[in-house]
Amino acid sequence: MMHAIRMHTTRRFSGRVRRLSAWAGSVALMATVVVAGPAAVPARATQGDLACEGQFTMAMSPALKPGGSASVNVSATLASCTSPDGNYPQLQSATGQASGTATSSGTGKGPCGVLFTAQGTGTLTWSDKSTSTIAFTVNTDPTNGTVTFHCVITGGAMNNDGDTVVPVISNAQCCPGGLQSMSAHMAVDFA
Repeated sequence: MMHAIRMHTTRRFSGRVRRLSAWAGSVALMATVVVAGPAAVPARATQGDLACEGQFTMAMSPALKPGGSASVNVSATLASCTSPDGNYPQLQSATGQASGTATSSGTGKGPCGVLFTAQGTGTLTWSDKSTSTIAFTVNTDPTNGTVTFHCVITGGAMNNDGDTVVPVISNAQCCPGGLQSMSAHMAVDFA
């Protein structure tokens, strides 16, 4: 999205109209995300060290209800990884495990009607058997910022690389007590 905005604002033909058009388009896109939830197609960050297709499942215990909190356990897979800059061609896939906490700020257009923020830490084990420690944040509450999944590598392979993406929620398990689990997929570019 930012690349498109820069492209419009750097052109000099009717500069003010183009800037206004880019701004209005950005506002419309953000409003769509807030009202409709995550985008239908995963967003990609600027290419960096490693690009992968990612999937994660987050389980809540107890089920997360509006205004409540829960422990979270996350399992993740990264597949079809490529190294655009050539620094990590040996990292072709990974599995991951993480844990943390989730806090709901209320109801809305989040999974099962629950708006929440979750944070935690975990480990990725790469196809070459190397590991990376990670810290993650998932935010489905637009009042707490952009609806995103953010992951940063805190140690091991690709230390200090990270990405922030808009996940596509593919499954949410709801119960009368709230959100039990959710799954999502995304395109990830660690840079």
